[in-house]
Amino acid sequence: MVTPDKRPLTSYVYFLKDDTSTSTEVKVPILKTFHRHIYDKTVDDYNEFCHYAAGLVGLGLSKLFHVSGKEDLALDIISNSLGLFLQKTNIIRDYLEDINEIPKSRMFWSRQIWSKYVNKLEDLKYEENLIKAVQCLKVMVTNSLTHVEVCLKYMSALRDPPIFCFCAIPQVMHYYVVFL
Repeated sequence: MVTPDKRPLTSYVYFLKDDTSTSTEVKVPILKTFHRHIYDKTVDDYNEFCHYAAGLVGLGLSKLFHVSGKEDLALDIISNSLGLFLQKTNIIRDYLEDINEIPKSRMFWSRQIWSKYVNKLEDLKYEENLIKAVQCLKVMVTNSLTHVEVCLKYMSALRDPPIFCFCAIPQVMHYYVVFL
């Protein structure tokens, strides 16, 4: 559940990270505070983060498709799932790149999940933790796959071929990533 006090901060951070008019001296402390917030996330926090990162895109696209007159308006929960699946798959796929980010790693995996396997998220990248890393990865992938059925229903309801391709191509590419 998104509380009103979190919504402005989350939206502001997404704007701020790409804002070139704000100085680095102002930006960095704000982004570090937000990073600490998301680093300690539960699965619910992880879902909320994914909602703001990509679920809102799914909602917006569904509304645009509807306004165009080419598609029926999908339920918000269905449109949101489309984005959540893509975002969660990106987070899984980009683990090593994010964890090795210089000067400070980016950590988007849910602490509630990874802390069952290691004390620090970055420990999953070491060969001695390979078995734990695979076990954790299975849980993260399973979490992302909870959205697949809803995504397939969404796409099966699409009538306009270009809109179907626009939605289906990234979905199929992401299915490929998690099924490898």
